[in-house]
Amino acid sequence: MVGVSDGRAGNLRGMEHLTGMFNYLKMTVYHNKLPISSVKSVLHGNVIMEPSAGVLRNFVDEFLEWANIMSGPIRSTDRQ
Repeated sequence: MVGVSDGRAGNLRGMEHLTGMFNYLKMTVYHNKLPISSVKSVLHGNVIMEPSAGVLRNFVDEFLEWANIMSGPIRSTDRQ
C-alpha cells in the first residue's frame, strides 16, 4: 500500500484505516507500507526524483517477492 499526500504524514492515517477495513474482511495485507509525503517536492513533471525513485523501486521489488510467495500452492493442512 502506498500513501501519497502533499502534507508531512504521507497519508498514514488513511493507510491504517484501509488496512483495518481489509483486516476486518479477513484479507491479507502487505505489511510494508510506503508513505510518500510532500509529493510536490518528489515529482518533477512526470519524473520521480531520487532518492524517492530508488525507495519506490525497492518497495515494488519487495512487494513482488511477497506476492509470489503468497500466491504459492495451498496445502491441505493450511485450510481451515
